[in-house]
Amino acid sequence: MMGNRIGFQSQNRTARIAGLLYSLMIPLAAFGVMYAPTSLVIEGNVEATI
Repeated sequence: MMGNRIGFQSQNRTARIAGLLYSLMIPLAAFGVMYAPTSLVIEGNVEATI
């Protein structure tokens, strides 16, 4: 009986961590789509971009 309870708590903790990481993906993806390309690619200058 006690083994099932510990297994459930472990699964619950894992699910919470996965949910937190999934929630962090939204702002990080927005940063990657909006800011990163404009700061990494310099229009008309291939050498500076590389």
